[in-house]
Amino acid sequence: MNRFLKKTIIVALSLCMAASASFAQRQLAIPNFVGRPGNIVSIPITLDSASSVAAARIKVNYNPQIVDFVVAKNDGLGAAFELSQSAKDGVITLMLTRSTSLLTGSGRLVVLQFRVNSGAQSGLSSDLALAEYDLSDDSGVKSINLTEPVTASNGRITVTLGTVDNNSDNIPDDWEASFGLSTIDPNTGDSDGDGINDLLEYALGMNPTIATRKGLPTIGTATINGIEKLTLEFNRRRNAAIDYLVEESSDLSRWQVIDQTTHMVDTPIDLGNGFEEVKVHGDIQMSGPNSQTKGFLRLRVSPQ
Repeated sequence: MNRFLKKTIIVALSLCMAASASFAQRQLAIPNFVGRPGNIVSIPITLDSASSVAAARIKVNYNPQIVDFVVAKNDGLGAAFELSQSAKDGVITLMLTRSTSLLTGSGRLVVLQFRVNSGAQSGLSSDLALAEYDLSDDSGVKSINLTEPVTASNGRITVTLGTVDNNSDNIPDDWEASFGLSTIDPNTGDSDGDGINDLLEYALGMNPTIATRKGLPTIGTATINGIEKLTLEFNRRRNAAIDYLVEESSDLSRWQVIDQTTHMVDTPIDLGNGFEEVKVHGDIQMSGPNSQTKGFLRLRVSPQ
């Protein structure tokens, strides 16, 4: 390849890269969420780049026959702005302002809260359309929309009669909302810092906002066919999409899953609140001629 052709290709590549950079877009976005009739659905509006932004004016259209608008809250990135809001005839108007332009930032500007109408039928949906949106700098007169492409990604709320888990953390939104936990960000950690993750607290019926060990499984013993064996007693949710696995080990290294159907001690007790109390025994003999000096039981919880 001659030198002239090489230079031509390099120049062409440079021009293509410059053209790609010039068409970089900012994006406002609303996700698709689901909600049960009568329940609150919290749904965010996000901005992927807030550099040079000092104000945002946003209008969102929704269907008041499906959902009722409750309130908007500035959150995450939006906490750096003052928020004013109004709603009328299926149109929400939001104004976010600050005195100086942000240098950088991305994420949630606002969280919109809607209540799904109690009479809404499953499968119906309300579009959440970003009908108007304008970003401006701290001069108060420069519209960023006129100098840079700003696109919108609309969302919707769909009515369902099933379990709602919009943040896909295997914990129902209504349980999270009842304790003030996020229904937008996955609750995969330990909200109250007691060493018990939120999924386990949900599975056992514990309070994820109070640091306590009360409600954890308890170890005991029971005489099964004249032989003393270890037992594990715990509460489990009835009809929940959760696997409660009881495992046994003699050395804390190798674990064997216990068949709870054949190893149940007595009949599970219905606690009347969606839970039942169960007691499961292991196979390791803790008494008699073949008894062992060590035995361990543990409960492992996982989503189905």
